Amino acid sequence: MSLYSRVQYQSGHSSALQTKFPAILVGAATRTVLVVSLIILIVGYIFQVSSLTTGGYEIAKLQEQTAQLSSENEKLRSEIASYQSMSSVEKRLETLGMVKANNVQYIDLNDSIVAKR
Repeated sequence: MSLYSRVQYQSGHSSALQTKFPAILVGAATRTVLVVSLIILIVGYIFQVSSLTTGGYEIAKLQEQTAQLSSENEKLRSEIASYQSMSSVEKRLETLGMVKANNVQYIDLNDSIVAKR
């Protein structure tokens, strides 16, 4: 039962309908505008929910990638620290054939010019 019919049935005559509802509210054009507006709002709502869901998945993926890169960064820092340790440097020097200098002599160059243009 339509709104118009319901009000007409409850009031008993059509003159009461005109006083309770203006003609613009009971017309077919008004119903069409309301239905089209409702459809537009529903489509917009669905689009927004879809965008938010997609954004949520992308954020989760990026957070996972950030955690993996942080873990890799820590591993690389640990590896750098191990390469910089004195025992590691000494081992590499031996493999390169370098020997330790025994008799080191220093030259004192106070107040003298080493290179001149």
